[in-house]
Amino acid sequence: MKYCIKLFALLFLLNSCKNETKEVRNKTAVKTQKNDEVKISATVYKDYTIAPVNFLDEKYKIDGLDFPGISPPYPAYHFYDENLGQFNFNYVGKSRLIRYYWDTDNSDGFFAHFRPENPAEEDPKLMKKQANDIIKKSLNDYYFVVEFSPKEALTRSKDGFLQSKKDAYTYFYVYENNKWIFLKRLFTSDIQKEGIELFTELLLPHKLKDIKPIAEEFQGKFKAEADGEYTNDGQGHTTYYFTIIKIKLI
Repeated sequence: MKYCIKLFALLFLLNSCKNETKEVRNKTAVKTQKNDEVKISATVYKDYTIAPVNFLDEKYKIDGLDFPGISPPYPAYHFYDENLGQFNFNYVGKSRLIRYYWDTDNSDGFFAHFRPENPAEEDPKLMKKQANDIIKKSLNDYYFVVEFSPKEALTRSKDGFLQSKKDAYTYFYVYENNKWIFLKRLFTSDIQKEGIELFTELLLPHKLKDIKPIAEEFQGKFKAEADGEYTNDGQGHTTYYFTIIKIKLI
């Protein structure tokens, strides 16, 4: 009888140890899985609100200027590095006139000088060089806008093509006052617009945020008048008169 009791106790002890070992393993597996989830989340959603590099560095311009296949066209250059990611550096004209200069439909624009009778005679290297020379002479006429995809957001397809991961972000920056300013980040898969249309949409709220509204005392009725006359040399001269009616007197 005593032997049976001892045997039963031994079996119970062994079974308890086995269950405890299994429970520890399960807890370890769950903990490891949670750690992996945190690691993946932190990687994919890493904060790049501060530009990771100076996109203006000459080493990123090794491939020279190009024109993305987007209408209306605009000059840009592309860079990719597996340790950084990829970005497009876009020259966005500050005025409609500057942007129209790069339009292929402009008979007096940039591309009007590169329309030989034989398309085979087109020289892409010459085109890039002249575009670069034009940009250098008029840098103040452009916004420098960068769209950046960090390395954590990129993967390779089975065919070897670079593509964005699910729920990856694209970051946008503009260069002002000798520094890169973060504009916005968007889910790459949600970006519907592209090119000038997209950049204008991103730049507009950034440029308007510092504009001061009209003071309340001047938010009344405005009256404008104009007198026209010819000067002694035959040129036209116009005088404008503006009257602001205050709604609140100080």
